Amino acid sequence: MLKLFGLIGAALFLFLSAKIENDQFTKYNRVEAYEVRPGILMLPEYTQDGQLCQIGLERRHSSSKGINLDSELTQTEIDKIADELVPANMRGPKPTDVLMQGSSVLEGDAMETSEIYENVIIRTYTALNPTDKSIPLDANHPIGGIDMVGVIQWRNRACK
Repeated sequence: MLKLFGLIGAALFLFLSAKIENDQFTKYNRVEAYEVRPGILMLPEYTQDGQLCQIGLERRHSSSKGINLDSELTQTEIDKIADELVPANMRGPKPTDVLMQGSSVLEGDAMETSEIYENVIIRTYTALNPTDKSIPLDANHPIGGIDMVGVIQWRNRACK
Protein backbone atom coordinates (compact mmCIF):
# COMPACT_ATOMS: atom_id res chain seq x y z
CA MET A 1 0.00 0.00 0.00
CA LEU A 2 2.87 2.31 0.82
CA LYS A 3 4.31 1.69 -2.66
CA LEU A 4 0.97 2.68 -4.21
CA PHE A 5 0.90 5.99 -2.30
CA GLY A 6 4.52 6.61 -3.32
CA LEU A 7 3.70 5.92 -6.97
CA ILE A 8 0.63 8.19 -6.87
CA GLY A 9 2.68 10.94 -5.19
CA ALA A 10 5.46 10.68 -7.79
CA ALA A 11 2.94 10.76 -10.65
CA LEU A 12 1.19 13.78 -9.12
CA PHE A 13 4.52 15.57 -8.66
CA LEU A 14 5.50 14.91 -12.30
CA PHE A 15 2.09 16.05 -13.55
CA LEU A 16 2.15 19.28 -11.54
CA SER A 17 5.75 20.12 -12.44
CA ALA A 18 4.99 19.57 -16.15
CA LYS A 19 1.91 21.78 -15.85
CA ILE A 20 3.90 24.57 -14.16
CA GLU A 21 6.50 24.44 -16.93
CA ASN A 22 3.83 24.72 -19.68
CA ASP A 23 2.05 27.57 -17.87
CA GLN A 24 5.06 29.86 -18.27
CA PHE A 25 4.07 30.43 -21.91
CA THR A 26 0.33 31.02 -21.49
CA LYS A 27 0.76 34.79 -21.93
CA TYR A 28 1.94 34.21 -25.52
CA ASN A 29 -0.15 33.41 -28.59
CA ARG A 30 0.21 29.83 -29.72
CA VAL A 31 1.41 29.29 -33.30
CA GLU A 32 0.70 26.16 -35.31
CA ALA A 33 3.47 24.95 -37.62
CA TYR A 34 4.24 21.89 -39.73
CA GLU A 35 7.54 20.91 -41.33
CA VAL A 36 6.54 20.26 -44.97
CA ARG A 37 10.13 19.69 -46.11
CA PRO A 38 13.29 19.38 -44.03
CA GLY A 39 13.81 22.86 -42.61
CA ILE A 40 10.73 24.40 -44.31
CA LEU A 41 7.76 25.35 -42.15
CA MET A 42 4.10 25.75 -43.10
CA LEU A 43 2.23 28.09 -40.72
CA PRO A 44 -1.55 27.88 -41.21
CA GLU A 45 -4.02 30.53 -40.03
CA TYR A 46 -7.76 30.10 -39.68
CA THR A 47 -11.02 32.02 -39.93
CA GLN A 48 -13.24 32.54 -36.90
CA ASP A 49 -15.17 29.37 -37.83
CA GLY A 50 -12.03 27.24 -38.29
CA GLN A 51 -11.56 27.31 -42.07
CA LEU A 52 -8.05 27.62 -43.47
CA CYS A 53 -7.54 31.22 -44.64
CA GLN A 54 -3.78 31.61 -45.07
CA ILE A 55 -0.60 29.53 -45.13
CA GLY A 56 2.86 31.01 -44.62
CA LEU A 57 5.93 29.18 -45.93
CA GLU A 58 9.33 29.98 -44.50
CA ARG A 59 12.69 28.49 -43.59
CA ARG A 60 13.20 27.20 -40.05
CA HIS A 61 16.19 28.81 -38.37
CA SER A 62 16.72 26.85 -35.15
CA SER A 63 16.16 23.26 -34.12
CA SER A 64 17.81 20.59 -32.00
CA LYS A 65 20.04 19.90 -35.02
CA GLY A 66 21.53 23.40 -34.94
CA ILE A 67 21.15 26.90 -36.33
CA ASN A 68 20.43 27.66 -39.99
CA LEU A 69 21.06 31.28 -40.93
CA ASP A 70 20.14 30.64 -44.56
CA SER A 71 16.64 32.02 -44.93
CA GLU A 72 16.33 31.42 -48.65
CA LEU A 73 13.39 29.56 -50.13
CA THR A 74 13.57 29.22 -53.88
CA GLN A 75 10.65 29.97 -56.17
CA THR A 76 10.78 26.32 -57.24
CA GLU A 77 10.38 25.13 -53.62
CA ILE A 78 7.47 27.51 -53.03
CA ASP A 79 5.77 26.40 -56.26
CA LYS A 80 6.15 22.68 -55.46
CA ILE A 81 4.86 23.07 -51.91
CA ALA A 82 1.94 25.23 -53.09
CA ASP A 83 1.06 22.56 -55.69
CA GLU A 84 1.02 19.98 -52.91
CA LEU A 85 -0.94 22.04 -50.35
CA VAL A 86 -3.39 23.68 -52.77
CA PRO A 87 -3.65 21.61 -55.96
CA ALA A 88 -5.12 23.11 -59.14
CA ASN A 89 -8.64 21.80 -58.42
CA MET A 90 -8.67 23.64 -55.05
CA ARG A 91 -7.23 26.86 -56.50
CA GLY A 92 -9.81 27.18 -59.23
CA PRO A 93 -9.01 28.66 -62.62
CA LYS A 94 -7.02 31.82 -63.25
CA PRO A 95 -9.10 34.80 -64.41
CA THR A 96 -9.45 35.03 -68.20
CA ASP A 97 -8.24 38.65 -68.18
CA VAL A 98 -4.43 38.47 -68.29
CA LEU A 99 -4.14 41.67 -66.22
CA MET A 100 -6.07 39.99 -63.38
CA GLN A 101 -3.88 36.84 -63.25
CA GLY A 102 -1.16 38.30 -61.04
CA SER A 103 1.57 40.88 -60.82
CA SER A 104 5.00 41.79 -59.51
CA VAL A 105 5.40 44.91 -57.41
CA LEU A 106 8.73 46.47 -56.45
CA GLU A 107 8.82 48.40 -53.22
CA GLY A 108 12.20 49.62 -52.02
CA ASP A 109 14.46 46.59 -51.58
CA ALA A 110 11.61 44.10 -51.82
CA MET A 111 9.41 42.52 -54.45
CA GLU A 112 6.00 40.91 -54.11
CA THR A 113 4.90 38.54 -56.87
CA SER A 114 1.35 37.24 -56.93
CA GLU A 115 -0.50 34.57 -58.88
CA ILE A 116 -4.26 35.01 -58.67
CA TYR A 117 -6.72 32.13 -58.96
CA GLU A 118 -10.46 31.91 -58.37
CA ASN A 119 -10.08 30.71 -54.76
CA VAL A 120 -6.54 31.65 -53.69
CA ILE A 121 -3.71 34.09 -54.25
CA ILE A 122 -0.17 32.75 -54.04
CA ARG A 123 2.33 35.44 -53.10
CA THR A 124 6.10 35.32 -53.00
CA TYR A 125 8.06 37.99 -51.11
CA THR A 126 11.69 38.55 -52.06
CA ALA A 127 14.36 40.70 -50.45
CA LEU A 128 16.30 42.30 -53.29
CA ASN A 129 19.97 43.07 -53.49
CA PRO A 130 20.63 43.77 -57.19
CA THR A 131 24.06 45.31 -56.47
CA ASP A 132 25.47 42.09 -54.97
CA LYS A 133 27.14 40.38 -57.95
CA SER A 134 27.69 37.15 -55.97
CA ILE A 135 23.95 36.38 -56.13
CA PRO A 136 23.14 34.47 -59.32
CA LEU A 137 20.43 35.94 -61.51
CA ASP A 138 18.20 33.02 -62.46
CA ALA A 139 14.61 31.80 -62.11
CA ASN A 140 15.17 30.98 -58.42
CA HIS A 141 16.75 34.37 -57.64
CA PRO A 142 14.81 37.04 -59.56
CA ILE A 143 16.63 40.35 -59.87
CA GLY A 144 19.28 39.07 -57.46
CA GLY A 145 16.77 38.54 -54.64
CA ILE A 146 17.43 35.81 -52.13
CA ASP A 147 15.23 35.95 -49.03
CA MET A 148 11.93 34.46 -50.14
CA VAL A 149 8.75 33.76 -48.17
CA GLY A 150 5.61 32.26 -49.64
CA VAL A 151 2.03 33.06 -48.61
CA ILE A 152 -1.08 31.25 -49.83
CA GLN A 153 -4.19 33.27 -49.09
CA TRP A 154 -7.81 32.24 -49.62
CA ARG A 155 -9.64 35.03 -51.40
CA ASN A 156 -13.00 35.06 -49.60
CA ARG A 157 -11.94 34.09 -46.09
CA ALA A 158 -10.89 36.60 -43.46
CA CYS A 159 -8.37 35.39 -40.90
CA LYS A 160 -9.25 35.96 -37.25
